[in-house]
Amino acid sequence: MNRCFAAPLLISLSAVLVGCTVVPGLDLGMDQSRHGAPTEVGGFDLIHVTPAVLVELASAEIPVHGTENLRPATDLRAPDSDSVVEQYLVGPGDVLSIIVWDHPELTNPTGEFRDPESSGRLVGADGKIFYPYVGELEVAGRSVSDIRRLISSRLARVVREPQVDVRIAAYRSQKVRVTGDVAAPTVLPVTDRPPTVLEAITAAGGLTSEASRRLAILTRGGYEYRLTLPGGSRPPYVSDADLVLRDGDVLYVPNSDEQSVFLMGAINRQASIPMPRGTMSLAEALSTVEGLDPGAADSSRVFVVRAQAARGTPKMQVRPSIYLIDMSDISALIMSERFLLWPRDVVYVDRTGLATYNAVVSQVLPTVSTLFQLDRLLDDN
Repeated sequence: MNRCFAAPLLISLSAVLVGCTVVPGLDLGMDQSRHGAPTEVGGFDLIHVTPAVLVELASAEIPVHGTENLRPATDLRAPDSDSVVEQYLVGPGDVLSIIVWDHPELTNPTGEFRDPESSGRLVGADGKIFYPYVGELEVAGRSVSDIRRLISSRLARVVREPQVDVRIAAYRSQKVRVTGDVAAPTVLPVTDRPPTVLEAITAAGGLTSEASRRLAILTRGGYEYRLTLPGGSRPPYVSDADLVLRDGDVLYVPNSDEQSVFLMGAINRQASIPMPRGTMSLAEALSTVEGLDPGAADSSRVFVVRAQAARGTPKMQVRPSIYLIDMSDISALIMSERFLLWPRDVVYVDRTGLATYNAVVSQVLPTVSTLFQLDRLLDDN
């Protein structure tokens, strides 16, 4: 009676276990019918990696994830983009140092031992300064040379052939902001020599260890622009590090997490790996996760799943591609060092048939053994 009860129970539970997903980790299947099918019905391209494929991929511009809606930096260098460095124009908050030669009472009326900034002429919120024998002057929006000529012409009524020199003692009216993954986010003054992108990042203490070495985002005039940093450049080593910033700019350095790749399957450690430089080789990524699992990996079936196209490709032409690398061949190991991953790529290492069988047995066997023990106990009773 008891045996009659236990046997059906054993059969039922074993069937349930076999029917469930008992293989540890991710176990993927590939519908070969979709290989080469139209994109609209879930089609993809399966590409066996060869030296010719590597040459073709090397000519493609690696995309930067999350920047599809950003304007290119080339727009900032266009002739009509107002990016040309012009003369500094004085604004409210600036401090002017005005010197009238041979007339110390006009140059330093408050004493000669004060520093130029504290003894200078502060440009008020209305854009004006006051100067003896001249009165109020509208200086905002004027260059230093324009202000010098204006003061000279006004002083000529009381001073014979006045020799006037005007300098900016403190730059306070124009600023740029540096934020994001920099060591010390800061606000920088714009002087008569505006800072470049690289100088601004350096002034902010440089990049953090998690910062993107390839990308920075510049906000100017209500638009966002994609800038390339020198640390992530590949041939021909184009960089926007020398781009000159101007008043109101906000420079943001993003975290490299957005440019990650994902490693799954029969590897020693499943992981998401940030790519600060915007790319890394397949060999480097696999070594980061301690390589393939020697007891479970099918080294002839290493897949790289890519669901985006190179930069500049229209979205309508984006088609999933699956690259297959046979790393059981020594020549493929060399190719893996030259196969560059793109942001959001998924690397999947397939399992051997024996590894799948062993994984199933290792999970089912303890349960089956327990059921047999239960059956014996019931039978003894």
